[in-house]
Amino acid sequence: MSGNQPRKTKAWAVLTSGTKVQEYTVELPPLESNQVEVKIAACGVCASDVDALSGKYDSLGFYSYPLIAGHEGIGRVVALGSKVTHLKLNDRVGLGIYRDSCGVCSDCFHGCDNSCTKKKLMFAGGGTGCFAEYVRIDSRYAIPVPDAIPTKFAGPLFCAGGTTFSPFRVNNILPGQHVGVVGVGGLGHLAIKFARSYGCRVTAFSRGTAKEAECHTLGAHHYVDTTNPQTLKKLPILVDYLLLTASGPDTDINFLLSALRPQGKFIIMGIPGLAPTPVSFVGLMMNQQAIVGSAGGSSAHYRDMVEFSALHGITPQCELFPVSQINEVLEKVKKGQVKYRAVLVMDESLF
Repeated sequence: MSGNQPRKTKAWAVLTSGTKVQEYTVELPPLESNQVEVKIAACGVCASDVDALSGKYDSLGFYSYPLIAGHEGIGRVVALGSKVTHLKLNDRVGLGIYRDSCGVCSDCFHGCDNSCTKKKLMFAGGGTGCFAEYVRIDSRYAIPVPDAIPTKFAGPLFCAGGTTFSPFRVNNILPGQHVGVVGVGGLGHLAIKFARSYGCRVTAFSRGTAKEAECHTLGAHHYVDTTNPQTLKKLPILVDYLLLTASGPDTDINFLLSALRPQGKFIIMGIPGLAPTPVSFVGLMMNQQAIVGSAGGSSAHYRDMVEFSALHGITPQCELFPVSQINEVLEKVKKGQVKYRAVLVMDESLF
């Protein structure tokens, strides 16, 4: 099939809000001159996929139905637009949170295309995500994957990996500084690995003690049980940066801020719910602390992230499932029964 013709492809979609995912045939528009077509080998499953497919964000108007989610894709280039010169057929590429941006605004020119006001999310606004056999996408957002990263582990790097790597670049986190990682799941376990490889002192924050030994294996020097405030006293020094990767409305922001040194930064990348979160402004003022948001990284950060991951042998811990089990997998992710990232396999022959 010629790339400049529409393509019908199998996908896995929610047809109407609140229903189960099912196989669905979608027609992709003709390949544009700056796009590539990617045959998907596998795709990680993010909590935001689960939330979108369940209708949680319907009121925000981001998504339309039928909804094809998936934004941690890995696959091979099978068609090239006429203006694409930096990729070639059969190149292995990762597809992440974004599928396009304007390319000409100040943010795009300064390497901050993730802040572009005209950026397009992978499967928002009628776009089709990576829970499909094929995806057509702007070639700037098809990120080459180094050979050192196995295909079966690569997909989650393009959301969880980029999201947790970007704060190190944006906030100029330096070797020797103390980084706290709040939440040890799909995002948090990678944040611990990145921080340790950066040469930082690393403290993991998690509920209870069940994950303490594993956090040390992942690279954490210290562990704080957030259900026991006394464990904060065991820290040799307060942390310079707190990376919030956990999600859920029961996150005690003020308790966590008590572990942050004066002039430290609390960096939010996990969504603790849509309801307002109470924070003590007096504490922030007295300690000159900052709370900042961190969206998924720019395309430049994703390129840096995969090179950094290849250099340091960083891969996500994944459980692989055939795409035919997608509804069961979504339920496992929703209940926190996956360690630490679920990956749906579309075409194992591309591994």
